[in-house]
Amino acid sequence: MKSSPARHQPAAWALRLAGLLQRRAVAVMVACLLVTGLAAALASRLSISTDLAGLLPRGYPSVEDLHKLLARIGGTASLTVVVESPDLAANQRFADALVVEIKKDLGREIANLDYKVDALANFYRSHAAVYLAKADLLAIEDELKGAVTQAKLKASPLPYDLDLDDAPAAAPAGKSQATDGRFGGITRRLDEAQKDFARFPGGYFAGEGGKLLAIFIRPRSSGADPKIAGAFIESVQVLVDRVQPQKFHPQLKVSYTGAYQISRDEQAAIKRDLASTAGLCVGLIALAVTLYFRRIRMVLLLGATLLCGCAWAFGLAAVAVGYLNIQTAFLGSIIAGTGINYGVMLLARYIEERRGGVDERQALATAIETSWLATLTASATTAISFGTLLIAKISSFRHFAIIGGGGILFCWLLSFTLLPALLILSERIAPTVRHGGGGVHWPRPLVELPLRFPRLLVVASALFSIVCLVVTVRFLPSALETDGRNLRNKTSGTSGAAKLDERVAAIRSQSMTPGFVVTESLEEARRVCEVLNERVKKEGEDKAPVKGCTSIFSLLPEDAAEKLVIARRILERLDALPLDSLAAADKQKLDELRGQLVLDNVELKDLPEELVRPFREVSGQVGRLVAVYPPTTRDLWIAENLFAFTDAVRHIDLGDGRVVTSSGDAVIFADILRMITRDAPRTTALALCGVIVFVLLALRGGRATLHVVGVLVIGVVWMCGIAAFYKVKINFFNFVALPTTFGIAVDYAINIYARYASAQGTPDLEGRRARLREALSETGGAVFLCSVTTIIGYATLIIADNLALVSFGKLAILGELTCVVAAVVLLPATLLLDRRS
Repeated sequence: MKSSPARHQPAAWALRLAGLLQRRAVAVMVACLLVTGLAAALASRLSISTDLAGLLPRGYPSVEDLHKLLARIGGTASLTVVVESPDLAANQRFADALVVEIKKDLGREIANLDYKVDALANFYRSHAAVYLAKADLLAIEDELKGAVTQAKLKASPLPYDLDLDDAPAAAPAGKSQATDGRFGGITRRLDEAQKDFARFPGGYFAGEGGKLLAIFIRPRSSGADPKIAGAFIESVQVLVDRVQPQKFHPQLKVSYTGAYQISRDEQAAIKRDLASTAGLCVGLIALAVTLYFRRIRMVLLLGATLLCGCAWAFGLAAVAVGYLNIQTAFLGSIIAGTGINYGVMLLARYIEERRGGVDERQALATAIETSWLATLTASATTAISFGTLLIAKISSFRHFAIIGGGGILFCWLLSFTLLPALLILSERIAPTVRHGGGGVHWPRPLVELPLRFPRLLVVASALFSIVCLVVTVRFLPSALETDGRNLRNKTSGTSGAAKLDERVAAIRSQSMTPGFVVTESLEEARRVCEVLNERVKKEGEDKAPVKGCTSIFSLLPEDAAEKLVIARRILERLDALPLDSLAAADKQKLDELRGQLVLDNVELKDLPEELVRPFREVSGQVGRLVAVYPPTTRDLWIAENLFAFTDAVRHIDLGDGRVVTSSGDAVIFADILRMITRDAPRTTALALCGVIVFVLLALRGGRATLHVVGVLVIGVVWMCGIAAFYKVKINFFNFVALPTTFGIAVDYAINIYARYASAQGTPDLEGRRARLREALSETGGAVFLCSVTTIIGYATLIIADNLALVSFGKLAILGELTCVVAAVVLLPATLLLDRRS
């Protein structure tokens, strides 16, 4: 056992501080607990927001445009009520009954509700004169020409007909009277015009053979707030229970999907992840501390300190931010895993001194004197690395900086106030060390490895670093995560509302989540669609960034005047036919045709409510809203496609000096991705500079800083190289691991160096080797424990449902492993080879 640490004589200020803590231990504990109680009360008010717009700064153009959009239309998110049973008729009856209740109780909260197409089908059918294609109308006219001519020939006493204008027309290519029957071409064209409606059984939005029926609801409020979404869904569920699904069919079940339900599911997943990660984090950290110190008391002391530190951090969050997001919600595990390091170093040195027979006051004074600067430097550099995120434009990163950086500093402060006070009080109950024994040392083979092969380790590290740099540089062009599916919840693709949403999407032929554009006038709305649709025609549907644009004018017929002229001629042909000579089935076909040829044009005032409702604003005004649909052949989860679509809708140049701007969830997400490409390099570089400056000031020496920062940078290079080799991409969440690794990982190198600098020994090679052996033996284990607890904080994120959170945990763990290896292996080797260290 090494005796030199026990002979360390603490400075007078350290002895006075230790004495003060001994005398005021109860007062310190009570004061800290009072502050903790206040912080916990504030933290209990925090809510979790999953709104993507909340990640961008206030006043950002896309955020402002989104607020304007929501103010005009009330919300773009929807709720889909899904009805399932083997009986289509039962599904339809239940849907009819439920919609009646929804309109009665929730009508004022709903902007649009769709579940049937029969009213639309009837409208288009009754106005076939203007909605049928002109070519179809001409073909119908030709067919009736032939019928009139044949009737005249049959009734004429002459062997031939002299009215050459009514000569029979040739049958359409590929069709004949034998296959279509008399007037079969007319029936075929009328049916073709209704094909979009005919695919819906009974006129309902139903699919999968009628087993699945959907009711599409767009509430007036935004679904970004899970509380609002949850309250609306619960209101609908009350109505579902009132209607009693089992009355219609024993197997009938009701489920929910759409943005409202998905938002609610995401928050529920976050809460489940928080509970599971917090529990696992606490359990694993307690196990690691117990195995190292072999004392349950240390677990309790450190646990109480961490609990207070986390409470203070989230109390700060309540005051400075007011809510949590998907990133900051999990900071508890990160703060606990990292913040415990300072208490571990203090307790490790305290127990080392107590094992040497030193009394409580002197042991505490020595522990404080020898660990305060190294741990303060470590906590400050960690806080600095968190703090560099303040320059990021994405709000969630700034929140991460405030809560994470504050939490780390709080943990350090409590480690040198509350923890010593609790330690002193526990010593009064029973001594921490009995008979001078007990303790864990860094395994001897790991101590001797860098001391026996320093040159080999340095050369190997240099070569491996070069390889990592090459791999990283080659990977950089494709390092940004461009597939949004890798940022969703793991269960989204296999179960839950997102999977159900895919089934419902198959019912409709167009996107259920179009981009919305609000204009200032009807004319501007018409012009927006003209510009976008002209672009689709020019570039082609396969290359254009949008599928098409729909305004209320898109619902009006084209070439109505010309079509009405043709329809009038068709009616004249019908009047010329001797109906008494026709079969009943043929009469029915012609009667149907006559009923559809209403000789009136359709204007905006004539459109049915079912068509107008999607274009109505909260104020009641109709027609200034435009829907832009993304290409069905391009996956918007891919960043390239997302950027193309959002760029097309966010700024629409009308060609006359006017520019219409818009926003939406897709635009917000695109802006977040683009911000990362700007923020990541800046914050990472600033974090490194901040760490270097603070280490330089703390160690007061260029060579010491060179050793500490050098092995830190090498550890990060290894981290980046290994991540690049395995193609771990950077996303809006895990990029935080890059700047924070600088601050957290410098903890290990600086503690090893501080212990080495305080050890007794000569400056020659053997003296340096003896000091390093002592430093590694006594401090290596504590440093490794610090890394383990930090890794545990990150590792618990891997079990989370959110893939972005999982990627953050994996990348951060990789940084921890490479940096701690560099600290306990490479740093001793470089110090041993440096004659001036």
